[in-house]
Amino acid sequence: MSESPREQSPMLAIDHPGYSRRTRWTLLPAKGILRKKLFRRPEISLQSLADRTWQIAPGRTVVACPAYFLPGQLERVTGAAYTDDPQREMIGGFEIKIPPVCGFLVKGAWLIDSVIYKGAAWEWLHVRSRRLPQFRVTNEIDRAAVYSTSAGNGFFGLWLTDDCTTYPLAANEGTPITTDQPNSSVLYPANNSSECRLESETDVAPARPRGELPSELHNVRR
Repeated sequence: MSESPREQSPMLAIDHPGYSRRTRWTLLPAKGILRKKLFRRPEISLQSLADRTWQIAPGRTVVACPAYFLPGQLERVTGAAYTDDPQREMIGGFEIKIPPVCGFLVKGAWLIDSVIYKGAAWEWLHVRSRRLPQFRVTNEIDRAAVYSTSAGNGFFGLWLTDDCTTYPLAANEGTPITTDQPNSSVLYPANNSSECRLESETDVAPARPRGELPSELHNVRR
């Protein structure tokens, strides 16, 4: 029986430098649920608790390129996601302001079931795999770097254009890590096979631990 590309990836193992097997417990997932559901407290961004913030690349302004479409088809488009004017988006020619790419150093963070926790802050990388929260981690890493996003893990196109291009930046800061759940498994299950194949054919080979306690977490965001 042949294994899938993701199962063949050597980065799934945790026996490389930077990792150590260590079981620890935390109540942060339960505290996060109580804070949000019971006490209705406002969410705190993970970046606001960063120990250090720096700019990796400055922001810039670019001109949107026109899209490819068949003659007579653009007039038939009546709506699109993420825009109120699909014709303008398809024709292009307008300016787009791209924000700077920044890095955030978060010490003592926890990655548990696709959610990053630090104090009262958390950031979702993927929907949790189970309803009840997990409280145990089994691996610890000295210097981890997160490049993936919840949008990239939910939509194949955003994973390809955003997460994959951010991956090399994260690799410069530490061991790239992401959720252990299959990408696009919730919204577009068929795309997961495409991402596995592309990861096996490129240099995108993140670690996907099930329970993670990074000593230093470098969060790269656009």
